[in-house]
Amino acid sequence: MSEIEGRQRLVTGLGGMFFRARDPDALAAWYRDRLGIDPVPSTWEAPCWQQQAGPTVFAPFRADTDYFGRPEQAFMVNLRVRDLAALAASLRAAGIEVRVDPEAHPNGCFARVHDPEGNPIELWQPSTPMDAPLARWHDAVASRDPRRIPPLLADDAVFHSPVVHVPQAGKPVVAAYLSAAFAVLGAGPFRYVREVESGRDAVLEFETRLDDTEVNGVDLIRWDEAGLIVDFKVMLRPARAIAVVQERMAAMLARLAQGAA
Repeated sequence: MSEIEGRQRLVTGLGGMFFRARDPDALAAWYRDRLGIDPVPSTWEAPCWQQQAGPTVFAPFRADTDYFGRPEQAFMVNLRVRDLAALAASLRAAGIEVRVDPEAHPNGCFARVHDPEGNPIELWQPSTPMDAPLARWHDAVASRDPRRIPPLLADDAVFHSPVVHVPQAGKPVVAAYLSAAFAVLGAGPFRYVREVESGRDAVLEFETRLDDTEVNGVDLIRWDEAGLIVDFKVMLRPARAIAVVQERMAAMLARLAQGAA
């Protein structure tokens, strides 16, 4: 038994990755544009990049390893990804060489790229994340396909709308509301900007824009033991955004109801 076991762990996670660069600003912009990693905030109020909770491997290698590439390369960053194939295609479209490992390993799939200054980056899609409820939700949102919603919901799921005071109960009703939200909010540049996950609960902050209206909101999601959504609550701001979303959601729900009929 290690000295740490049996008492509170002193280190709770990786707080940052710091390395030398010939052009720090340009390199930070590359990581932001190509991999979606926000740079260090310039103010205390600005949000910092939030990584999703999940497996993190901390592994020293032998000094003579060739796994990192250049002999002087003492460290290599490994980034967890949700969809390795999609990311590889995006990077290649931008003219970035990506070497995908053709072998599917028990712990997932891997690829290797280099940033503009030659630093190696290992991309890792673990074999387990898509089995995780939050990862499945992210995958459905990224697809914008409403057919992906019903399999994620428990039969007794409840939806709390920001514009309807009465909770909407039952899988068909919740699926309809979330499908309408996919169509309405997904019509703009929808993206999650921050998330906190604890046990079977997650809080996801999102941003989008509907015409000239900026929309900022929060999804609060709870799963049951089977990993199915049992409670979904949406909160929105500012007031103008609530009015715009309410009007468009009502119209979309009406169209969905007509289609079902």
